[in-house]
Amino acid sequence: MKKLLFLLFLPIFSFAQLPTGCELTVLADNLNAPWEIEMGPDGRIWFTEKYGTIKVLNTFTKAIKELTIIPNIVTSGEGGLLGMAFDPDFKNNKFLYCIYNFTPSQSLQRMRVIRFTHDENLDTLKDLKVILDGIKSNNIHNGSRITFGADGKMYVSTGNAEGNGTIPPDPNSQNNLSLNGKVLRLNKDGSIPNDNPVQGSYIYSKGHRNIQGLAYGNNKLYASEHGFNEDEINIIQANRNYGWPAVEAWADNASEVKFKKDSNCVDPIFVFNNASTNGDKAPSGMIYYNHSLIPSLQNSLLVGTLNANGRDISQFKLNNNGDSIIGTNTFFRNEFGRMRDLAQSIDGRIFFCTSNKDQYGAGVLKPGDDKIYEIKPIGYTPIKQINNETLSIFPKSCQSEYLYKKF
Repeated sequence: MKKLLFLLFLPIFSFAQLPTGCELTVLADNLNAPWEIEMGPDGRIWFTEKYGTIKVLNTFTKAIKELTIIPNIVTSGEGGLLGMAFDPDFKNNKFLYCIYNFTPSQSLQRMRVIRFTHDENLDTLKDLKVILDGIKSNNIHNGSRITFGADGKMYVSTGNAEGNGTIPPDPNSQNNLSLNGKVLRLNKDGSIPNDNPVQGSYIYSKGHRNIQGLAYGNNKLYASEHGFNEDEINIIQANRNYGWPAVEAWADNASEVKFKKDSNCVDPIFVFNNASTNGDKAPSGMIYYNHSLIPSLQNSLLVGTLNANGRDISQFKLNNNGDSIIGTNTFFRNEFGRMRDLAQSIDGRIFFCTSNKDQYGAGVLKPGDDKIYEIKPIGYTPIKQINNETLSIFPKSCQSEYLYKKF
């Protein structure tokens, strides 16, 4: 009954081409499957491409510069260079974090979290350091995003690294000895925080299938997650279980109800299914938006989606407490292909990227189909920074304002 009532009263998605009063601009094309985009401390967009490159895009000149290439990336299926995040103290330490797939031996595939230091003078990334190693990976279900909370800790989402077939007797997502199917909480040096839910464990939450979006806002950590038949938007809470594979979305039968009761499970705040969205959507990167520049999007989660049921940017309007969804909308439905990730500037502009070249399981499109776009009010002109000025950025990590000196 609980599920039925939810479906009856939750607003159904409506479609719009653009947020009210906004215009769309292409900032870059001919990209090679961009996966993560972040507004950087120098006013440029920093982005990963799944085949191993980290690049920056000047939003005024549209010039692109390659900062580094990570060798030995595994790019089969959903593997590759995935999430990226700036250190909250980037102003002083210049640290940038990434996560990617690699092969430590011919028969193994793993993921690792690494850290670079940005060399301001040469405008390159150097001093690669492994922060966390040995996370299992697969051709599918790798996650993975990195973000920082207001507590200064690093949060990393990992996929269950298991296929869509028979569920194993000891699934990774429920195994407390596995780092897969989890949200992990780390210190910035890769050590385990003393105040983690379980002493000596990286695990912050478990029971996840494949989280591909993390965003911090309203003092909450939001996640977008791929299910098997039903995708989810969740609020991640410490030491809680999100059910997979025993429960997907809400509990529908007696055994699922019992598992939830016995396993400290949390319900999602939204489920993509046939009643709400005409099928699962494969939600990917997300941001929390609360800027006055585009009023219709304030206090909303914006999520890129990948599935052919309707590739778009989905808006989830939140209540004042940020703990439930009171309205939904979609933009650019089936206009640009797979919507992989979003970012926001400190002045409220929104950026998003497509990743059609890695269109897993549905053919491969030419590299030029991958682009970075900008959404801003019609006629709005951002202030171009000049040398030696300070500049604010709005990272997806802790959704706070930071001041950095322009490079």
